Amino acid sequence: GTRGYASPDGPKCRPATYDDDLYSLGGVLYALATGAEVAAGPRPSNPLHRPLRFMRPGCSEALVKLVGELVGPVGERPAADAARARVVNAASEGPS
Repeated sequence: GTRGYASPDGPKCRPATYDDDLYSLGGVLYALATGAEVAAGPRPSNPLHRPLRFMRPGCSEALVKLVGELVGPVGERPAADAARARVVNAASEGPS
């Protein structure tokens, strides 16, 4: 996977999972919201080292929460169905 977008606990010698895809989605959403290249950050395996609110003040709370959950620690990431619902809800709020 691409540095900064691949789950830090992702495939080493195993097939990718939905959790890995959700982590990557979080990285893409972070990059789209901030305009910052995730892989260029000081800690590519932790995009939130540069908080979304700091990188883009005024960003919707739903997006901040969603990205935080998608790229957060493994035990704190939502299940695939819950994440999908959150993506749809965040998208329905529109850009901020």
